[in-house]
Amino acid sequence: MICNRLNTHHPRFIQHLNHHIALRTGWEMLA
Repeated sequence: MICNRLNTHHPRFIQHLNHHIALRTGWEMLA
């Protein structure tokens, strides 16, 4: 999958993206 390919090349970027997505979904759940 594309995600896995990206993850092997840019693990830090994916981690950063996942962190923002998790924060955003967390706020939406609280709202």
